[in-house]
Amino acid sequence: MAERPLGITIIAILGFIGAVLIIIGGLALSAVGTLLAMFLGPLGALGALAGVVVIIVGIVQFIISYGLWKMKKWALYIEMILLLLSIVMSLVTIATSFDFTPIISIVISALIIYYLYTKKKLFS
Repeated sequence: MAERPLGITIIAILGFIGAVLIIIGGLALSAVGTLLAMFLGPLGALGALAGVVVIIVGIVQFIISYGLWKMKKWALYIEMILLLLSIVMSLVTIATSFDFTPIISIVISALIIYYLYTKKKLFS
């Protein structure tokens, strides 16, 4: 395995940080949903369920970041697919709300996709 480039290291570390923040947010959402369930019944429980879904997303992000850290090809392709989905969602946001702030997200995602694509030969 080739040495991990600095850019991949940065992307993986940011992914780890994001995953931890997502998991913390999911735990908070689950806690609030649980409290609301005591007062609102099943409707409040939806918040707890949403929190569990968010926690799962955070765990998946952590796994993908670990795969990037270890230079695994599967992580490269999953990350590129998720970035493409992010671009599509940003374009939908622009088209439906005429809010052009997602352009920054599109540019960053496109640059990361380009960078990852140029480094794909290093992944095993």
